[in-house]
Amino acid sequence: MNAATVEVSFEKNRLKACFPFSPRESLKILQAMCLELRKLVPGFQAFIKCHFVTNAQMEDMNKSFTGAPGPTNTLAFETGKADGFLLPAQIFFSVPQYSLEHLIYAQEPKLYAICLMAHAMSHLAGFEHGAEMDAVSPKLESRGLKEMKRLAC
Repeated sequence: MNAATVEVSFEKNRLKACFPFSPRESLKILQAMCLELRKLVPGFQAFIKCHFVTNAQMEDMNKSFTGAPGPTNTLAFETGKADGFLLPAQIFFSVPQYSLEHLIYAQEPKLYAICLMAHAMSHLAGFEHGAEMDAVSPKLESRGLKEMKRLAC
């Protein structure tokens, strides 16, 4: 599997206008990060589905999967297997939460989006918050920024 296998979906059309990258740009940035992750983590293979969701959807998932109340900016679930079939890795981004946070943290919208994408991709490789993730995420961010510039976003 040489090409990064990534799918992107915006669960509601209105979310597209609130995120700084189009679905195609988001796809290309995530694919580039996936290829970089394969260099950093030998053997990393994943079919990734990335969903851009509402706060209500994220709140339900956050409560179901982590037991935490309220929405979060992103959730990521590693590739799994069931009945011998490889299940896709899943990334969920709350577009409204992202929109709020980039304002609260005074972050440039595109840079903050790339930061969150890199964070989610790091989780897909099995990294938890800490030194290892802190070493990998900036490399993924750098690759995402290069792709953003290549795309002239």
